Amino acid sequence: MSKGFFRRNYHRIILTGIIAALFINKLPALFLPHFWDDAWPYATGVHIMYEHGLSLMPGAVPFDVSRGHPLLFHFLFAGWMKLVGTSLFGMHFFSFLISVALLMAVYFFCRRFFNREVAAWACVLLVVQPVFAAQTGLVLPEMLLALFGVLSLFFYLQRKNILYIIFATCMMLTKESGAVLVAALLLYELTNSFTFINKKVSKREKIVQLAVILLPMIFFSLFFISQKIKTGYFFLPLYKSEENFHLSTILTKLHDYSAYFFVYQGKNIVSATILVSLLWMWVKKISISDEQRKIVLLFSELIILFLIFSSCNFYSPRYLLFILPLYIMLTSFLLTQTFSILKIAKVILWGTILVVSLTYCFRKYPVNDHTPSYVDAVIVNREAVNYLEEKNLFESKIGTDFLMSNYLTNRFCGYLSRNKTFTKVVSIKSGDAEFYVYCSFDNQNDFADYEKRLKLNLLKRFEKNYSWTEIYSVQ
Repeated sequence: MSKGFFRRNYHRIILTGIIAALFINKLPALFLPHFWDDAWPYATGVHIMYEHGLSLMPGAVPFDVSRGHPLLFHFLFAGWMKLVGTSLFGMHFFSFLISVALLMAVYFFCRRFFNREVAAWACVLLVVQPVFAAQTGLVLPEMLLALFGVLSLFFYLQRKNILYIIFATCMMLTKESGAVLVAALLLYELTNSFTFINKKVSKREKIVQLAVILLPMIFFSLFFISQKIKTGYFFLPLYKSEENFHLSTILTKLHDYSAYFFVYQGKNIVSATILVSLLWMWVKKISISDEQRKIVLLFSELIILFLIFSSCNFYSPRYLLFILPLYIMLTSFLLTQTFSILKIAKVILWGTILVVSLTYCFRKYPVNDHTPSYVDAVIVNREAVNYLEEKNLFESKIGTDFLMSNYLTNRFCGYLSRNKTFTKVVSIKSGDAEFYVYCSFDNQNDFADYEKRLKLNLLKRFEKNYSWTEIYSVQ
């Protein structure tokens, strides 16, 4: 092939290489059992819908399993399983495909509104974010939510109203937090006369524009009205806890979410790069188009609103995956635009960001569902379950934590090697079991007291890097 071909298509070649590298890296994990919320409630809910029939209506998945969320996520995964079967690989591969679709959506968004260089760098930077690397392949809704969010913005900014309505509706029927994006668009329209049309917008056009933004809320509301009629609740009562709305609690979580989003996992380098880029643009009076300026402002507004919204909910860093692509696109655009002439500075900054991000991707701690180290936890838990099966302890009383309890009693989690569950699993705090299973990553800080009081004898320890699971018998 000629040099001209590579020069014209190197951005697509980079995207293809990123997807191939991501697949090779994630392939072993696609065969593993589910982990944490991936196991319950999401994979469990998907299997229930698969067995009882596809539906978007409340009640298609039991309320305590669906957690009161809309059911498009379960519907799509269960539909995929109808085509390819119920294997662990099949479920995780569908999640992988959603991640690839998100990468491609980011690429085409940046190519349309910025340029191909920004698009290529945004994809590179997104794929080396630990939370993206971890969520790729897990049966969790955040990746799908982010995909629909980017597509909603992509089509709305081009005034392709039908496609915006479709994808914004899908976004909110995946998870209710998608409504923040609609709220951000509405707020921006009302406060900034947001338009990319180079003419004065009439009052009628503005009303139509606002109606288009709000239309997906109608379909979204219908689900929760139906859920209220059927269950008596709009939302799971757990999510409406008064504690979530105390000002001190909100401020604490806002601090924690902001620190995670702007500082942790090497994102302090990303944030510093944005600040340096903005300062340099101001000093050098570097201009950007009106369209790009409005995108920067809209993205910034949406990120702030989502951080505030998340602070009124449970603290779970993976939720922020919804706004991470926007932040990455902003970083790629500002850095590329600011240092278009200072190419050496641009290469140094990009190199630093990528090295730091990759370092966190390959770290083996902490162990959770927003870092790739979760794989180690899955492996040691699977080994522990297989050991208990080999010892034929299905009828023995086993004390353990919440995660392992699900793995031993729930056939949908993927840990049981046969269609037989453990029937006498109790809380590790009960103190009256014959055997105890303790995991390093499940925060049972008082287990040492149980071990001493109950005179436990260590039977087996399974360990991989910073993850381990121990099995004890009572002396």
